[in-house]
Amino acid sequence: GTNPNWHNYFHNTGAHPTPLPTYPFQTHRYWPNPAARGSSTSETGHPLLGSVVDLAHSSGSVLSGQLSTRLNPWLADHVVAGSIVFPGTAFVDLALHAAARSGRHDLQELTLESPLMLSEEDSVELQVTVGEPDGDGLVRVSVHSRPADSASWQLHATGLIGGEQPSEPSWSLRAWPPSGSVPLPAGDCYAAFAAAGLDYGPLFQGLRAAWRVGEEVAVEVELPGDEDHASGYGLHPALLDSVLHAVGVGRMFGDDGQAWLPFSWAGVRMYTKGASSLRAVLSPASENAISLRIADQAGHPVAEVERLSMRKITGEHFSKHRQSLFEQIWVPRQIPGTAASLAVLGAEVESADATHALVTVKSGDSLDPEDVLMTTTDVLDKMLSHADARTLVVVTTHAMAVGNEPSPAGAAVWGLVRAAQAEQPNRIVLVDLDDDERSRQALPYALNSGEPQFALRQGEMRVPRLVPAAVGPATSPEWESSTVLVTGAAGSLGSLVAQHLVRTHGVTDLVLVSRHGDAPEPDGAVVRQLACDLTDPKQIAAALTAVPSHRPLAIVHCAGSLDDATFENQTPDRIRTVFAPKATAAWHLHELTRDRDVTAFILFSSAAATLGSPGQANYAAANAYLDALAHHRTTTGHPTTSIAWGPWTTGMAATGDEADRRRLTGTGLVPIDEETGQALFDAAVSRSNPVMFPLPMDKAALRRHAAGPGLSPLLRDLVPQPVQSTTPTAGRLPLSEVLSGLAPHEQKERVTQIVLRHTAAASGHESAEAIPMDEPFTDRGFNSLMAVELRGALDVATGLRLPATLIFDHPTPAALSDYLMTLLVPQQASTPDAIFAEIDRLEANLKQVGQGHAAQVRSRLKSLVNAWESAGKDAPDTEADELTSAGLEDMFDIIDDELGLS
Repeated sequence: GTNPNWHNYFHNTGAHPTPLPTYPFQTHRYWPNPAARGSSTSETGHPLLGSVVDLAHSSGSVLSGQLSTRLNPWLADHVVAGSIVFPGTAFVDLALHAAARSGRHDLQELTLESPLMLSEEDSVELQVTVGEPDGDGLVRVSVHSRPADSASWQLHATGLIGGEQPSEPSWSLRAWPPSGSVPLPAGDCYAAFAAAGLDYGPLFQGLRAAWRVGEEVAVEVELPGDEDHASGYGLHPALLDSVLHAVGVGRMFGDDGQAWLPFSWAGVRMYTKGASSLRAVLSPASENAISLRIADQAGHPVAEVERLSMRKITGEHFSKHRQSLFEQIWVPRQIPGTAASLAVLGAEVESADATHALVTVKSGDSLDPEDVLMTTTDVLDKMLSHADARTLVVVTTHAMAVGNEPSPAGAAVWGLVRAAQAEQPNRIVLVDLDDDERSRQALPYALNSGEPQFALRQGEMRVPRLVPAAVGPATSPEWESSTVLVTGAAGSLGSLVAQHLVRTHGVTDLVLVSRHGDAPEPDGAVVRQLACDLTDPKQIAAALTAVPSHRPLAIVHCAGSLDDATFENQTPDRIRTVFAPKATAAWHLHELTRDRDVTAFILFSSAAATLGSPGQANYAAANAYLDALAHHRTTTGHPTTSIAWGPWTTGMAATGDEADRRRLTGTGLVPIDEETGQALFDAAVSRSNPVMFPLPMDKAALRRHAAGPGLSPLLRDLVPQPVQSTTPTAGRLPLSEVLSGLAPHEQKERVTQIVLRHTAAASGHESAEAIPMDEPFTDRGFNSLMAVELRGALDVATGLRLPATLIFDHPTPAALSDYLMTLLVPQQASTPDAIFAEIDRLEANLKQVGQGHAAQVRSRLKSLVNAWESAGKDAPDTEADELTSAGLEDMFDIIDDELGLS
């Protein structure tokens, strides 16, 4: 194993790794003798251990099992610094089980020597070794593992077991919560843990309540869900781990924001087994150490720990195991029993209570890019004309590969609309139908599922999800024997691919196609440079004619261009600009090589077409066409791979400033460097799938992002969703209802926190504390795309439908918070504070008005003040804002000063 050794990092503890002994035995299933072992369980009696061997010449034994996230999915919920790590609490449960099986019940000590890392693909062999008693009757226990394809074992934990069955202790936790308890805020603890590197999935999010009791911390925890997860475990590792989360919530080791994990246990005793909910009290034992008393929900003792030493962790101590190659599947979902109310967009007669406006896309099977462009721009026009509050439903037919070859035009529409969804969360739904009448009848019901994208086939619902690519036989293209043509060869990615094919795959005959015929030439190959405008089919035909036909041809189409704009600013010309060098060129390459011996046809697509990318609706549409073309070629006997790349550190995807890069990293998609990209290229083209997704991911960042509005629905199953407590919480209520139960100053504070948090996220900052309330958004570098992202996030957070001009109408966080208050708490809008806030906002806006509007501003304000005075309103008091307390002429003098006119 290559895992870092915790023994070295955590200093010398006196526990030294020892090699696992080898024995000449055959492993067998174990049916224990209750009289000999004090156990009445069958087989090994533990879910993680499948077999046991009692050694012939000693009283020792070896218990073994196999670990994987496929066999034990809950293990994937324990992620440390981006890696799946076997929980320290699970080592305790294994050691206690081994102790009980050998007639001992006291875990005297257990030290964790090195972390046991798990991947999402591979399994790990596990062995728990129980030795012979020493002179004091103590028995050494150790836990080793090795990858399934390795002969090398690694020690993870070692300890001593001994003692008889403990008697019932004198303490209990029946009085609950303990006297003098002060509630601790535990609701947002898992977001804070994730930020520190402890990324807990649903089963490990068991903390339900916490209290401070002097220097102690008391907690309630439970295993989430309805399943019996605790069965077979003495104390389920996720449940015990949740108890330890109190260390962070109660800041028992300080407030430095770092994560702590268990390291060394002493005096662990188990009294009862199988609990699924617990009470616990954690007490300081010494620096960085605690003791624990753990009881069931009635307060009866379950377990206690005399001393648990914990250590800080950082990502350096855990190797990264990231699955980076994905494929798309369509997962069944149940259709709700209630129907939404539909109206056809633009119909002369519409239902007054319709909640959804329907746009039906008529697209045939034509591969001609001109036909695709016509359909796509028509949908764009209809979507831009939709201005009311109803949810827009865009319906295609056979656009997605769900048991059928996808329609190219319908696929391009999906790319376009997915980008719009990313900019406008919860406002648009994408649906793909077949020709079955049952699917059309199911549509109104499926719209109530909450899924933003789905397909209906024979009346059944399917939703798209990305999953790790299935492991299968790899068949690389015949690079060395082919003439390889690379388009976009002067670009960063085209140049990189050409070099990789020559240096790694031995390509000796290379044709580089670029606009000016000046692409970098790698050494080691015969290179032909061709100048070609890929938007011109005649030039493409001439270029292909210049390529000798005596050798097979392999094509790698890397060309492309960007013309980013928010959805409201997309136009047919913008779509055509991006479509031509990527989609239209691919079509002509396809058409013009029908009669050639093509050994590989590789298209450089983008995950933007599938995941949705704000500001790139045109780019997403063009790449979705590539994906559909790959499906068509593959189903017609011309295997093709469309590589839907994630973001790169080079090429077009590398554009943008530091804020853009921070925002991208925060989404969980890790930018692809050159070395990683070359490896992923080889992996993608060796598969038989028409479309592959190379997407290095930071799972911890993904899970944090999952709590917001921006996570693509296709990534939902890659990270477990945060578990919700069975107890109703304010977080489930609409924000307006939450605010109604708060005092006015608390209302203001809650809304302000929401605005600052999402402003920080949109501008690429980790901390909302870095955002000044009165600094204009434009001074923070906000562009139209960032404005759209902030508007979408606030839409979801508030439950409102906010205008696209949100931050331009309310140019500072303070003004934006005040505006949201008027919508969320309208009864507060008439208070003097709210009125003064509006005047403050007006004052901030006046600074941005030029000379040309000064007269109009003066006239409007004068009319407003005259109308207010004539209505008999009281004048503002002397402590009011300067602008409100000034006389009418003084007010205009102030305005002139603000406009620079005086």
